Amino acid sequence: MITDKSDDQCSAKERDQRLEKILRGAFSGPPTPLKDIPTRTGESRRIGKKKPQRRLRRQRKKRAA
Repeated sequence: MITDKSDDQCSAKERDQRLEKILRGAFSGPPTPLKDIPTRTGESRRIGKKKPQRRLRRQRKKRAA
């Protein structure tokens, strides 16, 4: 069996390199929207498509001329 070093056994230089690689990988791409990530139970977070609301047109005031 291969045993991994725990964080306490790593040198400071190696620890800094690992942290830098983790942060570079985390921020290298665009963020993932929460709706694309399934819940812990595996259920989808996506909600059905919403129809855009129709905006009511402003009506002109009727003036007596």
